[in-house]
Amino acid sequence: MINWILSIICVVLLVMIVHRLLGAMHLFYNLQTALNDRELAEPLIPTDAMLETSSLLSSHSTELTSDHPTTISLAPADEDDAKPLYIASRRGTRFHREDCSSVKRIQEANRQYFHRRDEAVESGYEPCNICNP
Repeated sequence: MINWILSIICVVLLVMIVHRLLGAMHLFYNLQTALNDRELAEPLIPTDAMLETSSLLSSHSTELTSDHPTTISLAPADEDDAKPLYIASRRGTRFHREDCSSVKRIQEANRQYFHRRDEAVESGYEPCNICNP
C-alpha cells in the first residue's frame, strides 16, 4: 500500500516538473523569437557608418567614379526575392511566424505570405497566441 502511494506521489511530482520545464521552454522560445525580431529590424550596418565609409572611400581613391557604387546594399534587390517571415491561412484569422507549429496545419493552397508584420495586420489578421509574431 505504501509503495503504491509513493509511486503516485512520484508520478505527480514528475508531471509537475515536466509542466514547469515546458513553461520555461515556452518562455525561452518567446525570448529567442523576440531577440530574432530585434536583429531583423535593426540594419546590419548603421547608416552613419555607411556614409562614413562612403566618404572615406571616395576621398582616398582616385579610381572611384560615379559609375562605381561606394556602398553595398545588404537588402534583397526586390522584396519578392526576400523570404516571407509570416504566414496566415486565407480561411483563418491569425498569422504566424514561419517556424510556428501551427503553420504545418495550413494547406499550401490556403497559405498567405507576408514579408512584414504590419502587412499581415493591415490585411486583417491577428497575431498567433503560440508564436507571438
